[in-house]
Amino acid sequence: LKLVLGGKVVYVDPIQVPKDKADIILLTHSHDDHADAASVKRLGADATVIAPFSWPKGTLLLPGSSLSLHGITIRAVPAWNAKHPKAANWAGYLITYGGATVYVAGDTGRIPEMKTFKANIAIVPLGQTYTMASVDDAVASVLDVGASIAHPYHYGMYEGTDADAAAFL
Repeated sequence: LKLVLGGKVVYVDPIQVPKDKADIILLTHSHDDHADAASVKRLGADATVIAPFSWPKGTLLLPGSSLSLHGITIRAVPAWNAKHPKAANWAGYLITYGGATVYVAGDTGRIPEMKTFKANIAIVPLGQTYTMASVDDAVASVLDVGASIAHPYHYGMYEGTDADAAAFL
């Protein structure tokens, strides 16, 4: 996932990314399909890497914590489900810039914590094996955070289908 905010490039969980430049890289958890060291390296040595786990030259940001960088506020929020235990402290992110907040859920199911924060835009996973239990849960999670714009991700490569994305939309 790539966002450009005020000219700053933010990547979330880069995997198999071609050479590009990033200002901020957010990692949601340590699985290889989310924390691809080769992609992080290709995105540049000057990027600030933020993760809820130890990463070489990275900044640790656990759920419930936030920081501001380049005029962008990043708040880590819980991300968990049966395959990703809550105790691991993995994260989704609320990324706020210019008065709008984007919620990038990470590998999570629909969890009660989603009702404790708000976002204008929600980017939620449709995997149904390692993430949401169903497309309906993904839709409900968008409603939980009060987003008026939603986009699916985390489908098609290992789990979930294009048909799931069409049903989501």
